Amino acid sequence: MSNTISDEIWTKLSCPQCSGPVEITNKAVSCQVCNTTFPALPNGGVDLRLQLPRQCQSVVTIEPSPLYPRLSFEPLKSAKPLDKEKRLSRLPPRISTELAARFPKATGKTALMLDLGCGKMIHRELVEHQGFRYVGLDRDDPGAMFLGDAQALPFTDGSFEFVLSISVLQEVPHPEMMIREAFRVLTPGGVFIGSAAYLESYSRTYHHFTHLGLNALLQQEGFAVEAIAPNPRWTAPISLLGNGLFPYMPRPLAVALVSPVYVGHRIWWWLGGFLHPQATESNRLLLTTGSFFFIARKPIV
Repeated sequence: MSNTISDEIWTKLSCPQCSGPVEITNKAVSCQVCNTTFPALPNGGVDLRLQLPRQCQSVVTIEPSPLYPRLSFEPLKSAKPLDKEKRLSRLPPRISTELAARFPKATGKTALMLDLGCGKMIHRELVEHQGFRYVGLDRDDPGAMFLGDAQALPFTDGSFEFVLSISVLQEVPHPEMMIREAFRVLTPGGVFIGSAAYLESYSRTYHHFTHLGLNALLQQEGFAVEAIAPNPRWTAPISLLGNGLFPYMPRPLAVALVSPVYVGHRIWWWLGGFLHPQATESNRLLLTTGSFFFIARKPIV
């Protein structure tokens, strides 16, 4: 159907409506079980969004005495950088150097990764530098490789070594289903990396995730959580400044209006550091970040 999508990717497709096997023709993808037909896109991909409601069940384990997670919830520290030959002159927006350094490397030439909620596929160059074959899926963007629903992914179990999802989890009605689907399509040992909104002002947001809530959701769906960290470059004041308090106001004027409060906030926390052990920069970010990064892994066993 398209020279830009490899045969390896086509073999990983399944029906999002019933999870059945599909047949690929020059014009569409058809399910061999429920007979649903998914139309081709002008760019060579397929519109694999749900055409009918799909029912899903969820089982939750409630612990008698939930414990506070042992994660530190500290900002991501500088880690081993990307190989020199794989560095980019400029990272995509909302991906920090520290997060990019934790992207896994492909284990082989046919290893696939899924950019979940890819938009215009701005992450493609970065993950291809890590050796992966890129697959981009988005709900609405016509420039995406495939159209689909993050809550009902059109891929077979264990298709990807790496799933990336930046600022998408808060925009789906049932985030636990999106996490469950990411877990399903990952290979054992595969990595799920992304970000989710906390104190973010945006009209299309269904949910805001605290560090504890995000950790609980990831663990509930089977992931081993390696890190949940506040995003120091996307804080609540910055989000409110651009999206909530003064939308469409010239930025210099908006900054001038907010600056006295923000400066006072930083001074207060700085002074508190001399008086209280909890008044740390890490805790300040934990309470005022606009979003959290997360790194989780599907257990091998």
